[in-house]
Amino acid sequence: MNSNRQRKVLLMNSHSREGVYVTPAMGIVKVAEYARKRGIECDILDYDIDDEAPFIANAERGDYAVIGMSVTHYQMEADLERLWKFRKCAEKSGNPVIIAGGGQEAAMNHEQWLDAALDIVFLGFAEATFHDFCRRVFDADGSPFDLPALADGLDGVTYRNELGELVFRHANDMSHDTFAEIFYGNVLEMDVPYQKYWDYLRRSFKGKDVGGAGFIFEHVRLYGTSHCPRRCGFCSSQTFLAYSQEAIPKISMLNADQLVHLAVHHYRKYGARLVIFSDDDFLVGPGVGARRAMAFCRGIIAEKKAGNLPSDFRF
Repeated sequence: MNSNRQRKVLLMNSHSREGVYVTPAMGIVKVAEYARKRGIECDILDYDIDDEAPFIANAERGDYAVIGMSVTHYQMEADLERLWKFRKCAEKSGNPVIIAGGGQEAAMNHEQWLDAALDIVFLGFAEATFHDFCRRVFDADGSPFDLPALADGLDGVTYRNELGELVFRHANDMSHDTFAEIFYGNVLEMDVPYQKYWDYLRRSFKGKDVGGAGFIFEHVRLYGTSHCPRRCGFCSSQTFLAYSQEAIPKISMLNADQLVHLAVHHYRKYGARLVIFSDDDFLVGPGVGARRAMAFCRGIIAEKKAGNLPSDFRF
């Protein structure tokens, strides 16, 4: 290995199948930004809009010590092909590489993914765990990686040990403070390339009918709630955290003031004109969630009156 070149992490998403409507993969962006703010360099490959060629070239040079993907079931064949392509390219350099996975599909179907392509799967909200693991990887770089040793003592991971036996350690329960750190504090510090996506959408929608109300390109997706309290049979999202943490977790929410601040922040920093709250259940029932929604509306009205948000800012 060339010790003069600092190796880094590559995170990539599966193709979303959403056609021309694409947005940043916020789960990956949050993981990457959490690591970046703590001294670990991360590249992001978004298969919806990026060309993989420069990232492949980086892998062949041995730039990446860890390559991670948020995998999907409906694109499993393509995801496997891409993961193996990157593994083979990275191994050409002679430098060790670890192939990691995360997200709902990787957690719920971890054994199949570990057998097919991945070395390790990260469970639940994995920002802190993934950073800690990568830090260990970089500290050990320069020699063949001992995965069980690197993952020893880390909660929220699953992998196969040197005997091929499955090791599965549940993630720690997420506290309200940790949720706020990831979905509020970390979001305020992030640098998301929204303009690149908005420009892509403008090119994609050029000459097309976007409806009478018009399509707002300058939009951002925010999360204010950890998960949905419902137990709907058609939805697997409500099982993800419980499966990862071995318990039905308590719902964590950002408060109304934090939600208002996030809206104003994204308008001022990025020029956003629309916020989409991507929570499965923004109201979270008729009690505290509904009161939070009313307080949020009052806060937004006040910010518009004060001139901190334009009058036509939408949600």
